[in-house]
Amino acid sequence: MFYLFDASKIAKTYGTVQNENRYAKYADINDESDQEHGYPHHAESRWFLRSVQENEQLLNIDEALQRLGMGKFQYKIMLATGLFLAADSCEVVILSFLSHVAQSHNWNEGIFSDNNGFSEGDAYDTDTTDGGDTLSTMVLPGALLGAVLWGVLGDMFGRRLVFLAIAVIVSVFGFATSFATTYQVLVFTRIMVSFGIGGLTVPFNACSELMPPSARGKQLVLLQVWWILGALAVHLALQQREQEQIADSKQFLWRLIAGICVIPSVLATILAWRYVPESPRWLLARGDHEIALAILRQAAEINGKDPYETFPMGVILYSHEPEEVTVSASQIFNLFSSGWMKITASLFATYFGKAFLDHGTVSMAVSVFSNDERQQDYQALFSASSEFMGLILVYFVIDRVGRAATQCFAYAFGGVICLALSLLADYDPSTNPNLLLMLAFMAHLFINSATTATWIATTEVLATAIRTTGHGTAHAIARIGGAFST
Repeated sequence: MFYLFDASKIAKTYGTVQNENRYAKYADINDESDQEHGYPHHAESRWFLRSVQENEQLLNIDEALQRLGMGKFQYKIMLATGLFLAADSCEVVILSFLSHVAQSHNWNEGIFSDNNGFSEGDAYDTDTTDGGDTLSTMVLPGALLGAVLWGVLGDMFGRRLVFLAIAVIVSVFGFATSFATTYQVLVFTRIMVSFGIGGLTVPFNACSELMPPSARGKQLVLLQVWWILGALAVHLALQQREQEQIADSKQFLWRLIAGICVIPSVLATILAWRYVPESPRWLLARGDHEIALAILRQAAEINGKDPYETFPMGVILYSHEPEEVTVSASQIFNLFSSGWMKITASLFATYFGKAFLDHGTVSMAVSVFSNDERQQDYQALFSASSEFMGLILVYFVIDRVGRAATQCFAYAFGGVICLALSLLADYDPSTNPNLLLMLAFMAHLFINSATTATWIATTEVLATAIRTTGHGTAHAIARIGGAFST
């Protein structure tokens, strides 16, 4: 587990932390080790902690994270967060496949029948011809609610707790999908999975808040490679056999694939429980200086540094942001206060526009190549190569030209190329298909690059007290923008 340090760097239990004269008092201090490291005997510890107030050193949280540097501590957190990103992409990709399953099954047959239907007693007595459309439509409200609610809860109760909660929800209901016995159960499990996936912004922000400022941009770009890997893995699994064969198979392959898609979220749950601490930034925003410092000291030890050389006795962490966040669900209205209204409006407009462009490009490209034998080649190229190349582009420019310039450049180029693709496809049927394929590739490349930069910038532009609330709400706006484009 992620333990708190005591004053002698020896505590290895969940000792309680009590505030006394702005310093922490820890449990289970090893007296012999105290003397070995030059720290006071347990009986004198309280006097020692109070006396260092005369020599206290103020340390900004950004500088503290910079001292911490990149190391095993951050890489373990990136692994847990990356696996949850992969879980998100797996669930997104498999949704279209499950929509096909909803349409093609005979719901009146038993779960163990040759036709792999559902139990007769729980038969869905309504025409399911539009079951796939219903499934895709009904998960949207769950995703919208999850994005907003989990964002608010992330600011109210902390990043770690919400990370664990959404990972458990996705794991449990994702696995339950494999054992759905009625159409209603299938819809319910997918709504709950979307509800959990909606909170994706909280783990992403938790990871961002534990990064050294100098490394944050590039590391968050690398983190999003996991999303591509998850989507690619599901695509490969589905390509082993045609979707129709999987849906109608007697071997329960669709249930097996649905179960396999849960693996990333299960691993993310385990790793988050084991390695992801509470965000020191969030703790500082609440005034919990001592706990934040204890977490940073343990992180320094994990990174191979002496915690008391990196953060000496007497260090007082501080942030330029206001402390003592009010725990209230109404804090979402802080986004629309006079101090944040302009930023909130800009974020909402950007997220709506980027989702509209991204989903619109995908829909238009599928439409352009729907009657072309090259469609499969295009989809494979589109789903993996363009996104990967987009991340490479952002990786090399995000810190050189800045977040805002990267977004402006990439959105502009993506929009122009998307317009050219639309005009050529509609008004010039003789256009070379290779040219259309390349335009579609480039459009998605630039839009994906811009989206990556937008996510990174969002973790930095909002104050800690409203960060996951703002990011989650903006993510919900993006879902709406994507729905409008299809």
